Amino acid sequence: MRLEGRIWKSRTSKYWLAEVPDLDLVTQGRSRTDAAAMLKDAILSLVDHGAFHVHVTVRKDGVCAVGSNDDARLIALMLRRLRAREGLSVRDVALRLGSKSPNAYAQYETGRVAPGIDTLTRLLAALNPRFDPVLRVA
Repeated sequence: MRLEGRIWKSRTSKYWLAEVPDLDLVTQGRSRTDAAAMLKDAILSLVDHGAFHVHVTVRKDGVCAVGSNDDARLIALMLRRLRAREGLSVRDVALRLGSKSPNAYAQYETGRVAPGIDTLTRLLAALNPRFDPVLRVA
């Protein structure tokens, strides 16, 4: 699994900006390569697991892709960041999913369980009811 982002030169400063909306993450660097490295470092810091590795590839048009060796942990990071962006607690999301216990949802946020595509769609819709998934085949 890969998440899409972009890296572009700021018009108001000398820095390059790197953004991955699905991780609610923005960082910067002095060059395109540096911005990609900063993005990678930010993701590694947020996941904070020794066996987790991330790679960032950047096309000439600035579109970047973030992938990892552990989809469950990358999805867990995405779920945590999106939940925080929406200002929801784990219990809030569990209730939106129709569950009285937040433990099942928490399993996804910790990376212990990797959701299938149907489950991931439901989880993302619970985080943001306006969610409208778009599948893009590269």
